[in-house]
Amino acid sequence: MKTVRNLLALAVLGSTMCAAQAAPITLTFEGVSDLASINGFYNGGTDSQGKSGTNYGVQFGSNSLAVHEDNPQANFSGEPTPNTVMFFLSGSAVLNYEPGFDTGFSFYYSTVTYTSKVFVYSGLNKTGTLLGTIDLPALGYGPDPANDYSNWKVAYLAFSGVAKSDRKSVM
Repeated sequence: MKTVRNLLALAVLGSTMCAAQAAPITLTFEGVSDLASINGFYNGGTDSQGKSGTNYGVQFGSNSLAVHEDNPQANFSGEPTPNTVMFFLSGSAVLNYEPGFDTGFSFYYSTVTYTSKVFVYSGLNKTGTLLGTIDLPALGYGPDPANDYSNWKVAYLAFSGVAKSDRKSVM
């Protein structure tokens, strides 16, 4: 039985941020430990199981978790990059990027019945001015009958200013 089926509310990957005065950053979550909090994996630190990735200066809150497609509890397929996605169970997931990103923010997501929102802020830790909001509608079941989360869509937000954090919330 796939227990993540009832818990997975939103899966996000391939977050692309155009850093202020730098090239876009793409996060695929490959290399993050299975069922680990992502934490400082992309910030010169480690995930909750001790693995580290490229230091892009991106820090995730402890509610941002990774799951591998081969985990028996996983319930996704067809993700834009194999084999890992970010998810959170409830509440919100926070991404901080101190150098800031401008122009826009985009990512792939999958959600079956839950709606969600992403809020982009000018300050770290959901502070400062709210620069924009992305509504993420429920996408329904995807084409793979064995995996509920197999319907993926790109979400994008263009905004003015420099953003340093975002928050994804389940509604």
